[in-house]
Amino acid sequence: MKKIFAVVAAVLLAGCAHFQGVQKSGTQVIALDAKTGLAVAVDGVLTRATPIVRQALNGTEPIHRVLQGGDGNFLFAYDIDVKKASSAGAYQLRLKPARSGATFATVREVTVRGKDTVRVELMEQPETGRKVEDVFSLVALEENTADPGTHLNHIHAFFRNLLHGH
Repeated sequence: MKKIFAVVAAVLLAGCAHFQGVQKSGTQVIALDAKTGLAVAVDGVLTRATPIVRQALNGTEPIHRVLQGGDGNFLFAYDIDVKKASSAGAYQLRLKPARSGATFATVREVTVRGKDTVRVELMEQPETGRKVEDVFSLVALEENTADPGTHLNHIHAFFRNLLHGH
């Protein structure tokens, strides 16, 4: 009985989080190593959830970032190459145009350090003039998995996907 109550409470809390006017969506965590992840969130438009990705730092394949609106329509895509930067605890991101669709005109390079947040403009919504940006930050994977808010977000995404199929 206690387990059922806990699950119902968690679902209700996760559902409430959905209605708090969230501006960031489509959060994706890219595991850079055993302890460090790169969190990427979209600001300016609600998007569908994206999965956690694991990548070897010197891998030959880039990470493909594809954003879909809540209605499933394609919004923007690009590739990310990640390398350790020369300074400790920093990572160099190379954002490259995708092969087709809405994407960057040229390659962009940014560095993410420690607790810094880096914003990269993707596009502007023609109907509202609002800018859509990806927001990059480093997260400790051990701390991230222990955070109750993170668990609620995962539970919310699970049930939303279960009910709505996305």
